[in-house]
Amino acid sequence: MENKVKHNEKDARFELTKDGHTAYVAYRMQPGVMDIYKTLIPQPMEGKGIGRVLMDEAINYVHVNRLTLKASCPFARAYMLRRPELQES
Repeated sequence: MENKVKHNEKDARFELTKDGHTAYVAYRMQPGVMDIYKTLIPQPMEGKGIGRVLMDEAINYVHVNRLTLKASCPFARAYMLRRPELQES
């Protein structure tokens, strides 16, 4: 199963659409900071690693653009806690 993430800059989110459902990680940009404030994974997409794929894409964007990552969303905070190497993002 290929999970192709789209960076929807207009709506400030990373999206993955599959079988008519769209999961996303939404963010707000502040000077030098990307704040992930919402994650939505529709029920049919839960438990398939979609949240991880979306977070990995967002984290990659943060690193490439030399930003700091802020995780306001509970899912994003929990993801960051499970990955201690990201604490310094």
